[in-house]
Amino acid sequence: MAINSPYPDDELRGYCQGNMLTGDTWSLVSQAPAHVAIVIRIPKNQPPARDAVLLAGRIACAFNAHGILWSAARSVFPPDQFCTDFRKAMSSGEWPHQVMIAVNRDRNDDDIMLHTRGLFGFVHHELSLIVPNNTDHTAAAETLQALAGRILMDTPNLKTGSTLPPAR
Repeated sequence: MAINSPYPDDELRGYCQGNMLTGDTWSLVSQAPAHVAIVIRIPKNQPPARDAVLLAGRIACAFNAHGILWSAARSVFPPDQFCTDFRKAMSSGEWPHQVMIAVNRDRNDDDIMLHTRGLFGFVHHELSLIVPNNTDHTAAAETLQALAGRILMDTPNLKTGSTLPPAR
């Protein structure tokens, strides 16, 4: 589906700043001459199939894109990073969680809460992790994203406050 007008700047700018693992991608996409939307419709209350996600990723990587907006994560990914991570996931048989799930942070006085965006549509919840302010936030965010990948692969039945069993 082609979009006749640019994506609204204010919303797009928010998406470009919405993932601590990719940094601010606004400079990549702000000058894009056109936008292309890839829409995959699924039945209500049914998570997308891995094949549908892989198809959308393949199409996105086929374009010479300035950036790739993954709407469920409310994040714009740099195209090189997106396609590299996507191809690795395809060859390993895993979900391409690095390009499906953003990690954002909220700050309070002493701690930072990291939380995912983009996982809900698959497993009906997001993940959060509270870390001390003096922690390496990028390493903690990568750990949270890896946990999201495990959840997508194993689909355990988690509830608030649940813990994951050790990796297999």
